[in-house]
Amino acid sequence: MDRPMTIFEHLEELRRRLLVVVAGLAVTTAVAWHVVPFVLDSLLRPARAAGAKFIQLSPAEGFWVYLKLAVVTGLVLDMPLIIHQVMSFIWPALNRVERRFALFVLPSVIFLFLAGIGFSYFVFLGPMFKFLLGFTIPGVTPSLSLGNYISFALNLIIPFGITFQLPVVVAFLSAVGLLTPQWLRRNRKYAILVIFIVAAFLTPPDPLSQIVMATPMLALYEVSVLISSFFTRRHYSHRRDEPA
Repeated sequence: MDRPMTIFEHLEELRRRLLVVVAGLAVTTAVAWHVVPFVLDSLLRPARAAGAKFIQLSPAEGFWVYLKLAVVTGLVLDMPLIIHQVMSFIWPALNRVERRFALFVLPSVIFLFLAGIGFSYFVFLGPMFKFLLGFTIPGVTPSLSLGNYISFALNLIIPFGITFQLPVVVAFLSAVGLLTPQWLRRNRKYAILVIFIVAAFLTPPDPLSQIVMATPMLALYEVSVLISSFFTRRHYSHRRDEPA
């Protein structure tokens, strides 16, 4: 049997894995720097389609926009390495059921993150920006700061990628017996209320925008109920199979 690691050995391993992640991020950021023009053009396209014009408020603004997009894109490219290092660190502490869950579900983390980003960009970013631009004062030509717009777009897109992780979180909590589909069904009305509050907070005061954002979150919740049912059954079946 392997000797249990001391707290200092755990901290040393954590430091080593963090260094690997940071080194990987440096590499992926350097690679991402070469695709920043494509990413930037893609983010600007919905705003340009709405008639927006961009200005640069300081000599360094363009550089900081490039650097921000390179780091964010590098993080996305570095996700497989980050997930691998996190799982390698916690793997010894997982039981058999949790390890099976990790191998089964972890690929979904990347897929759902990219799906959330894709939904936000193709369905939500353009209409929301066009709606906001509609409040321009008559006779005033909107000239937007490049840096402010990129921050606005990223602050809208990235949360969608995180929100789409709901089924993974529910699957994990159900696999370890901390969440049941009965609880999710019983509290559905509260979940719907919270979802619409979050949608109202993240969108302009436009019912259509709120519905567009709330709809995928509601769908994810219902999918999570089904996922919880599956993993809850597996959890209790494994417990019945364990020797007394």
